Amino acid sequence: MRNILIVDDESYVRTLFSSVVELFEDYHVDTAVNGYDAVQKVMNNTYNLILMDLKMPKMSGLEAIRAIRLLQNKTPIVIITGYASDKMKEDGLKAGANLFLSKPVSIKDLKGHIHYFVEEYIVEDDPVVMNDEIGDLVIEEKEDSVIVIGSSVGGPMDFIEIMNLVTVDSFPPIIMVQHMPEGFIIPVAKEIEKKTGRKVVIVEDEAELNESTIYFSSNIDNLIIKNKKVLKEMGDESSHFLPSISGSITAISNEFRDKCIVFLLKGLSVHLDSKAGLLSAQKNESRVFALNDNSHIVKKMAEQSLVEGLTNIEGMASLIDKLSVKK
Repeated sequence: MRNILIVDDESYVRTLFSSVVELFEDYHVDTAVNGYDAVQKVMNNTYNLILMDLKMPKMSGLEAIRAIRLLQNKTPIVIITGYASDKMKEDGLKAGANLFLSKPVSIKDLKGHIHYFVEEYIVEDDPVVMNDEIGDLVIEEKEDSVIVIGSSVGGPMDFIEIMNLVTVDSFPPIIMVQHMPEGFIIPVAKEIEKKTGRKVVIVEDEAELNESTIYFSSNIDNLIIKNKKVLKEMGDESSHFLPSISGSITAISNEFRDKCIVFLLKGLSVHLDSKAGLLSAQKNESRVFALNDNSHIVKKMAEQSLVEGLTNIEGMASLIDKLSVKK
């Protein structure tokens, strides 16, 4: 069974494209009415191809493509829009689309593109540079430490696993900066609190950092740390995917220096975010660890020597245990 997702705010377009897809044997059609709806569906399903409109309410196709590339980077995406321009095409392909088409599209051409991307298109994996010989990671206990989590979609599920393996009750403040549309932040934070039993709060201005607390911030806010307090600075509202993870890592490592420990979870791309922050962390002698998962952050960062250690879920939980706040 092949699964195709059609994303368009016009019902007649969804119906037309669905009828074309259904001409193929064993093809299943799913539809979404806007980019936000599409991202939610991609979070819960696997698709062989996504047909994406661009101009839609709530979340545009361009924003959805960026989110989907963070969720499932290899899923082929074909843009089909009635608002075509050279700039729009450039932005769409840069965001991660595989093909840009202008409406109207003939049934013959649409069938050909669907067949190609579902049956013939070969996804090439990026080369992975891994270091499997780091052994047991060693970390010194330091008073007033802070843990920074850089994460994208998929990362929160790993974080839940990590925190459920942590054996201590008291640990340094954890600041989690999450790459996803702002509307997802509160539900995800509540899910983490529910499934881990740990205290999770949304970052507010002048929030004091307390031990055994997880502070959750969307990437639409740039975090500033002054005198051990977290301040928020609103980013560019025109984008749901700001490169503020770099800014957050930089600000926190500048304040805590060698007492700052950075954990990198799934989905981050060096091309979108985090590289500048990791360079700052390295300069400040902060320590950086990444999951040895097949994610972009590991593929790119390991070969640039900005990550000190690659570890697994259990390893990260162990590191938090070692940073336990002593009473």
